[in-house]
Amino acid sequence: MDLLLRLKESSRGLPNLSKGAAITSILRTDESSCVEPVRFSHLLGKGLKSVQGEGPLPTAAIPEATEVAEAFAPEVDGTPGSLISETLFGIPTTAHILGGACMGSTPGDGVIDHRHRLFGYPQILVVDGSAVSANPGVNPSLTIAALAERAMSFFPPKSDPAARDC
Repeated sequence: MDLLLRLKESSRGLPNLSKGAAITSILRTDESSCVEPVRFSHLLGKGLKSVQGEGPLPTAAIPEATEVAEAFAPEVDGTPGSLISETLFGIPTTAHILGGACMGSTPGDGVIDHRHRLFGYPQILVVDGSAVSANPGVNPSLTIAALAERAMSFFPPKSDPAARDC
């Protein structure tokens, strides 16, 4: 508790940056990485890992994003910036929470099946970033959207409710 009080005291007088922050997101169409299956260990089980695909390596610095931020900042009387991990270390960051409900063949190696149904509760579908087991190295928005679209493709037309198996 003493640490929390010291942190609170040390932050007095600093601006509350989150109140006035605006985050921009830039999507690229560059093909640069993909994921492949891997067995981590008997304890961790199977999963996916990011691997270099065809095309350039993903980078933290995206010139188009910098241009957008610099053009946007004067419009809102703001200051463009980047995350320290990206600027200093060149590590790409995602704001998407990934993993936690990864796909598997059985409950022993995943949380959802190939149709996004939660093992043991087939009426519950997981169609967000938690189904993505590894950071693909690029903004995962399109991957998440594709997974959600694929999951919805398993639903029969409204005119055929008998075909539904979940």
